[in-house]
Amino acid sequence: MTPDLIKLRNEVAKSNNIDAVFLRGCIADLIKDKVDRNLLNICLNAGVLQDFFNETTHDSFFIRRCIIRLIEEFYISESGAEKAIEYCKFLLVEEPEMELIPFRKGNKWGFCDKKKNILIDCVFDDVKRFQRGLASVLIGSPFSGKWLFIDITGKIINSRNYGYPYRSNDVLLKVPIANLNRPHFALCEGFLNNQGKEITGGKYGGVENFHEGIALVWDYVINKGHSDFLCGFIDTNGEEIIPLKYLYYPTASFSNGLALVCLNDKAGFIDRFDKEIIPFKYDRSSKSFSEGLALVCINRKFGFIDRIGQEIIPFKYDEPSYSFNDGLASVRLKDKSGFIDKDGMEIIPFKYEQTMPFSEGISRVKLKGKNGYINSKGEQIIDFKYELARDFSEGFATVYFNGNWILIDRFGHEIPSIKKSYEIMKFKNGLSHVVFKNENYYSTDGTMRSRRIDGYIDLDGTEYWEY
Repeated sequence: MTPDLIKLRNEVAKSNNIDAVFLRGCIADLIKDKVDRNLLNICLNAGVLQDFFNETTHDSFFIRRCIIRLIEEFYISESGAEKAIEYCKFLLVEEPEMELIPFRKGNKWGFCDKKKNILIDCVFDDVKRFQRGLASVLIGSPFSGKWLFIDITGKIINSRNYGYPYRSNDVLLKVPIANLNRPHFALCEGFLNNQGKEITGGKYGGVENFHEGIALVWDYVINKGHSDFLCGFIDTNGEEIIPLKYLYYPTASFSNGLALVCLNDKAGFIDRFDKEIIPFKYDRSSKSFSEGLALVCINRKFGFIDRIGQEIIPFKYDEPSYSFNDGLASVRLKDKSGFIDKDGMEIIPFKYEQTMPFSEGISRVKLKGKNGYINSKGEQIIDFKYELARDFSEGFATVYFNGNWILIDRFGHEIPSIKKSYEIMKFKNGLSHVVFKNENYYSTDGTMRSRRIDGYIDLDGTEYWEY
């Protein structure tokens, strides 16, 4: 969390005052970042921040309810709502659970604390970060070994061999699950809860992340001699609330209470009761709702509609165009990109080769073949000089310049504690996965091969490895 949020948390803890007027004043005085200030004020206006202070139980259902309220009533993006909820949790002055950091010792992995004290022995061949109290660990080689789950004590919670898991946006972990009894293909996907219990087993060919407490699931279906990939939806208990009858499309997820689905090769929108809300008349390249508007396509031209299907912004934009984020949408006209507001007004001119949706109030854009960054007023805040660049996360972005990956802050200043020799991934919770060495070795058949040696660092440049 930023220093300003830490100051706000300390002020709330010191005064023990949760009055809305007091909180709003503290936010105005202490939070300098406009995006953070707006998110916190939205939480106040929605009553979400007050609920966090007043409610004693903050279970997954409470969190989901708060996220849906922010999305449906205040039209902010799902990522913005999740970020706002993290801020609310932080301001409660609840001590976060100690993070277990992946630690590499030679070619073996375990987990340590921030002082590099080993808490889980380095006996695994690979590990992934803990998520919801579980971590995936590899025993054996990547090709023939087993991926298992451990808890925070290092205990293996079951003996099933899982693949690389990644977190769903709600309460479950998404994992590959082998099912040899399936007639079409044996590698399926399912969900685990934080006790390691399988929610869906190997029932579906694939599952997507949860959005608003509902996840898309899909499978290969043969019906009356015709086969296709069809999708439906489940809740967090694994109950199928909408049957598999729609054509599979990866952007078919719930947002603002509606889901984009495809039928007879046309896209439309349904609610969580499987009721058609907006007719099936759009091209499949359409996108789900974001901030109250959906980016939809007719005859390869994009425009925006509201939740009753009314055209708000005309169908005149080209691919690639993106949904609204932070009140602006990155759209393309012919060979140039710019930004419009929800009235369709041009806010940032169409002069860029590429524009990306805003992240933390900053957009990554390309001009004359080089990447730079602008703010929501269209002002250049970081020079156009990078060969490659990534979006901002937790106040930092990684850029490629003169043969090196570099970490920069919101002003374009290089973070000197991070070595230029690293290939830096995105920072999350103050940690980044990095490649710190490329190493040659001889395989069993005598062929020389190359492998990338990876580990974790924090923002101070602490290396969590001994290699």
